[in-house]
Amino acid sequence: MSVGSVVNIQNNNEATDAVPKTNSSRNIGELGKDDFLKLLVTQLKYQDPLSPMDDKEFIAQMAQFSALEQMQNLNSTFSTMKALSMVGKYITASKPGSESTDTEFIEGIVDNARIINGNTYLEVNGVMVSVDEVTSVSDAVLKENKGNILPYASLIGLLATGYLGSDESDSLLTVTGTVRSVEKDYFGDFAIIDGVDAELCEIISGIPYTTSEDIEAYLLNNINNEVALKIRKPGQDTAVEVYAVLNSYEAGEDGAFKVILDGVRVPVDSITKLAEEM
Repeated sequence: MSVGSVVNIQNNNEATDAVPKTNSSRNIGELGKDDFLKLLVTQLKYQDPLSPMDDKEFIAQMAQFSALEQMQNLNSTFSTMKALSMVGKYITASKPGSESTDTEFIEGIVDNARIINGNTYLEVNGVMVSVDEVTSVSDAVLKENKGNILPYASLIGLLATGYLGSDESDSLLTVTGTVRSVEKDYFGDFAIIDGVDAELCEIISGIPYTTSEDIEAYLLNNINNEVALKIRKPGQDTAVEVYAVLNSYEAGEDGAFKVILDGVRVPVDSITKLAEEM
């Protein structure tokens, strides 16, 4: 015996007004715990008095009912916990639109989570979104504060000294240059600095550049292009990898190459010295 049921979302309070007024039907063969209990009661009601249900069969069905109830309660609890973990996060979701063939895309920061008629919803910009309709979740810090770098705008045009970290050690490389702009990404706030001078240690490339002639040819061909280099300060052992635009270069008498780089990303928290350009 199969039972189909239609769940209607009732708009009986302000919270449910934002829930889509659509009907959803369970597929045939998918029974909830209430359906299971109704079937069991009906079976008991219409059993043959002369040949009643066997005790073992009754106990087995009750055990199945108990297991089903626990599983559905567990799913409900998991859905609620999942929704609560998304509060304050930035999500994207897709849900059916007004037309059957339309899809509505929603994005924003989750204001709160609500349980309405046994279903778990997230409130995003006043719109109720089912947890099952969420397609991605990310931290809201970047999305919420996107463009909120005005406090660092005063750095632009100043001569700044900051530090770049090395992946190979805990040492820091001191760099100095003119702040062209400031930007924010998932890793923090950065000052984009031009005119950083350093000594070239290595060209990061799949092609080895070992001779001075090869290195100079590479530098010459990549003026005003973005390059990946390992640099250091003369006389220092600390070397760091940078991705920046090669402004110019100069070959030293000792065979070392001095490079001037633009667009070097320096964490604003590492800036220790500021001065106006002379």
